[in-house]
Amino acid sequence: MLAGPTQPPLPPWNVGGLALVPGCFGAGGKTHPCARGMTRPSFRGRHPCARGLAVIWRLFLLRLRMIYNPVAAGGRKVSVLEAVTAQLEAQGVILDMRPALYAGEAARLVRETTSDETDRIVVAGGDGTINDALQGLHAASPPLGILPTGTANVLAHELGLPRSTSDLVQYVLHGKPQPVYPGRVNNRRFFSMASAGSDAQAVMDLPRSAKRRWGKVAYLVYGVASFVRHGSPAFVARVDGVDHHV
Repeated sequence: MLAGPTQPPLPPWNVGGLALVPGCFGAGGKTHPCARGMTRPSFRGRHPCARGLAVIWRLFLLRLRMIYNPVAAGGRKVSVLEAVTAQLEAQGVILDMRPALYAGEAARLVRETTSDETDRIVVAGGDGTINDALQGLHAASPPLGILPTGTANVLAHELGLPRSTSDLVQYVLHGKPQPVYPGRVNNRRFFSMASAGSDAQAVMDLPRSAKRRWGKVAYLVYGVASFVRHGSPAFVARVDGVDHHV
């Protein structure tokens, strides 16, 4: 996790309820109809206290903005996203779902998000979507987490993120924030690696249809084809003001 949650999930209802709404609970906070409503984040009772408790309850809920790529991995990982969001909602997390439908939209959504309006951001998609989101991070951004739903998920693999749905939910809820210092090439940030030459050309040439059909194998096929076609051209990389001939 690049930066993750620090707050626990839903607190027991009798912590906030008894402290903030005195006199609304009978016999240990269990007999009043409003107290029974506090056992879940949905308040449908007609008692006036229930409406007030609904507002109070939301103060304790985790606010999460989920920026997701609906066509990542050709849509094959949609079930993972649905399962994770369902479990998060079952735990009372306030989800703000934002689709990133085109290049640059994940960056824009992250750029528009501040810690005043949400507790954390989770980006669901592949390495391309995550890299796009990285471009929008700023000083007031909340912690950023990753939900790997792409084809290769290289960054998630390098970070050792869990694969099972239940473990991913726990990661989103309880993951500890870690500082990450991204690299920068041509004024664009990157997390795990940056490439040039035939490798970069292969990624650029790889159509989405090939990724949908072949998955990770598509990168190998197009990588070999790009190397045969372009070889390994020489270039100069300037790192911290020093030129390196490669």
